[in-house]
Amino acid sequence: MSLRGERAVSGPSLVIEHPAPITELAVRRLGADRAEVRFAWPEPAVLVRVAWSDGTRGGERRVPRSALLAGRVEIPVSAEECALTAVPLPRPDAVAIDTAPAHAVLPAAPPPPPPPLPPGPPWWRGWWHRWRQRP
Repeated sequence: MSLRGERAVSGPSLVIEHPAPITELAVRRLGADRAEVRFAWPEPAVLVRVAWSDGTRGGERRVPRSALLAGRVEIPVSAEECALTAVPLPRPDAVAIDTAPAHAVLPAAPPPPPPPLPPGPPWWRGWWHRWRQRP
């Protein structure tokens, strides 16, 4: 039963939820294949869907509030530049008013350093050849 002033409505109830948008979305690369995602939790959402794609490969992860509060949220990524999208998810029993997703871009991993140059000739090689050629 719902009451408002002198009126009362009896019958099934309906939960309408409009999660706040995600703010402070940031992503940083931890390695060539891992990234860390951080953001301010949107109230009253219970889950946040984080999706990423580099154009050919991608993935999706549902992040509960407890995982974000426990520390960082890590996702597997490729070494290519990745586009990241995060959107709050409402409770399963609620009717939701959609919230705009938050976007971030993870830059490509830097290329690996070039291999080291081969060692040069030993210091005594030039001296040895000059000494052997003496008459």
